[in-house]
Amino acid sequence: MSGWGWHLKRLKEGVALLIPGLPEQNADFQVITINTLLGEMRRLTSGKFIGYNKENHQYFLEVEGGEDPDVLICERAGDLSDYMLDQYYFALLRRVMQCSDETYVSGVSIWEYDLVWQEKKVTRTGYLFFGAPNERSTAQPPQDYYIYFLQPFDPPPFTDEERPDEVFFYLKERSPEFIEKLKLFGGAMEMMKIAPTPDRPIYREKGEEYLGELSSYLLENITNAFAVTYQGSKKPLAERLQGRSAGSFKEIIDQGASFCLGGYFAGEYPDYPSFPVLLTRQNLKPSIEEAIKCLATGQSRLGARVLEGLQLLDGEEIAPEKSQYANYFLDVLREKGGSQVVNREELIAGPDRAERDIFFKLEPEFVVVVLAALVYRGDIVLNLAGREINAGNLVDMTRINLDDLINFRYYKIPPTLNIPALERLLVLLGLPPGLIKNESTREEAVRGIQEAALRTSRQVLFLQEEITGGLPCWGKNLISGEVQDGYRKLAGEHKSFLESLRRYNSVGRLKQFPYQEADIVHQLDIRERLQDVDKIALLARELGPYGAYLMTAEAVLSVDHPLVQDLQQLRAEFQGGLQDRKKLVASSFRQEMSRKARDLKKRYIEEYIHLHGKRRLNRREEERMARFLQDSRFEILKDLSEIKYLPGNQYRGLLNKVRSLIACPDLTKEELEVQAICPHCHFRPAEEWEFPAVGLVLSQLDEELDNMLDSWCRIMLDFVADPGVTSSFELLETEQKRAVKKFQARGKLPGEIREDFIQGMQLLFQGLDGVTFSVSGLKEVLAGDGGPCTVEEVKSRFAQYLADVLHGRNHEKVRMIIE
Repeated sequence: MSGWGWHLKRLKEGVALLIPGLPEQNADFQVITINTLLGEMRRLTSGKFIGYNKENHQYFLEVEGGEDPDVLICERAGDLSDYMLDQYYFALLRRVMQCSDETYVSGVSIWEYDLVWQEKKVTRTGYLFFGAPNERSTAQPPQDYYIYFLQPFDPPPFTDEERPDEVFFYLKERSPEFIEKLKLFGGAMEMMKIAPTPDRPIYREKGEEYLGELSSYLLENITNAFAVTYQGSKKPLAERLQGRSAGSFKEIIDQGASFCLGGYFAGEYPDYPSFPVLLTRQNLKPSIEEAIKCLATGQSRLGARVLEGLQLLDGEEIAPEKSQYANYFLDVLREKGGSQVVNREELIAGPDRAERDIFFKLEPEFVVVVLAALVYRGDIVLNLAGREINAGNLVDMTRINLDDLINFRYYKIPPTLNIPALERLLVLLGLPPGLIKNESTREEAVRGIQEAALRTSRQVLFLQEEITGGLPCWGKNLISGEVQDGYRKLAGEHKSFLESLRRYNSVGRLKQFPYQEADIVHQLDIRERLQDVDKIALLARELGPYGAYLMTAEAVLSVDHPLVQDLQQLRAEFQGGLQDRKKLVASSFRQEMSRKARDLKKRYIEEYIHLHGKRRLNRREEERMARFLQDSRFEILKDLSEIKYLPGNQYRGLLNKVRSLIACPDLTKEELEVQAICPHCHFRPAEEWEFPAVGLVLSQLDEELDNMLDSWCRIMLDFVADPGVTSSFELLETEQKRAVKKFQARGKLPGEIREDFIQGMQLLFQGLDGVTFSVSGLKEVLAGDGGPCTVEEVKSRFAQYLADVLHGRNHEKVRMIIE
């Protein structure tokens, strides 16, 4: 082999300066390409013709061509003994059986193995061994079974004892192709051991290639190639599988082994639980932890599945009494009697990593779950290295390492019930105290405690919120300051006590009841004090809505209304009662106040409806007002109001007066029961007490309309009869003159006012000098500085005002218009 060669850069510059077809024509990319090509060429030629020196990173030609690895592999393959072929067969099995590199016993092809027990959905632990039984020593600890793969080329002699815990797999069909590939695989591995270090990757790659082909062959031919012997009966694997052959090589082998061993497992573990989900060595620990969490908190679906398998559920309820395992462990304790305990070693035996309970052969993890269920129900107390777990602190188990749980020390019967304290508790909750004395009614007592505690805690929570709000009623808080703070703290303390009772939801858990009789007496005292404030709260609840309503009623009525006086008197009576604590909590005071408030509210509603009816149009009056607005007299006045010298403000005032009438025909007593003011028009009597009744306004409309028309008609007739206006007739157009003359002749207004008449009257009035002044302005002039004045002073001021207004005007043409 040459010791020198060319670097990649030199090859690029001297041999491959330009490589056509590259996506990038730069030096770095060309060097990478050359390196890739040389590596691929070395792989294809098995390194025969192109060498590589790792020390100086140079490629060189093998002038002599080197030795062909394939030839060398074939030569070594031909030299392999049957023993060596068996070893490389086992190496193949390591791959397809997914065995770890580390064996259970150093230097021996044995592994701890898990096999699914399909009927129970759990895995059983055993050993997988490549070889015959007489080639192994007994593995420790003893497990449930052995699975053997026997040597196909040089099988050792052994006696099949036809044990029910042993399954043998034979490679009965070995095609020439398989044997040839196995030999080549062995040859490649042998060459890798002796080849120079630079060449070893070539043989490793060749070996992996043969190993992959062998693995595929085994999977494709597994059912025909293998036979299975169980208890002396040798059958093809296909027959053992009964048509089930899906999955990987390992999964198919597992199915065959599990089919053989299923009956043996059932005989060894006749009372072993069946689980709805598969439990394996890998998921057992988290599943057990979830089961304990489910017992402690009720929150774990996976945990519930474990409890279901251990028969600890009745539907969705935890029911240890339904479990044969729980009943047995409890019977063991009961048989000992008195204050005796059941130690761990009395229940669980076996070597480390293979411990089982003595009766059912349950793993310690399952035993702990069953014992935790008994703790949950209060049937036992579990001791963990000096720490006791009872029904009251079961949740602590969720925070303890599983290894510490399964190494518990013992369990014992819990303390007896504290009957005096529990009797007091039943009295506190309004239940018959005798329920706890009689053993047959204790379950009923537990249910009653839970229901009453939940119901009462909700009531106390509601009362606590009311206390925080101060119990407002009729504009005042019924409690405040230190009194309010004291009641709030009492309510909080009592609520916490009631909530603490939730954990004692079984007779067993009541044995861990932590309160003494004096503690319950203290809670009874708190209850009595809270009952007093609850009576005050009841007063606020009953009278509060009346107070708020009547305060609004008082605000909307006029101050001198008789009903307001009665409202003020009742409020004063109520506020006086607040000073007397006994009166405040007395039901008679509350009932009397409520009755009087109810009567006043009824009177107010009647009065409000009466006043509302006077100030608001009902349905009939609303229709009548609509007819007035459509009356032809309104149309005539509207047309005439366009004439400048007529008092149009009279028409507009009348129109506004009519339109100001508010219609509200829908108010009902039921609506006033809810709120003190009309929800439709928001009528407030105190703000409209001076307004005339709407019925009176409507009744006067006819007369006002007629009077206004007569007045305007007289103004116009007097005007056109004025000799000073007669000469102006000649200025009118023919139709205008005819309309005005016709009006003058008839002495009354026509039924329809035409435009000719309006225009004619406008032109005639233009000859006059209209002077407008307001009543308020005249009043201001006459009042002077606001002090008293004589008649002569008033005459003088008025005369001066007229002189100022008429200055420079023709008095005969002036017409005074007062607004």
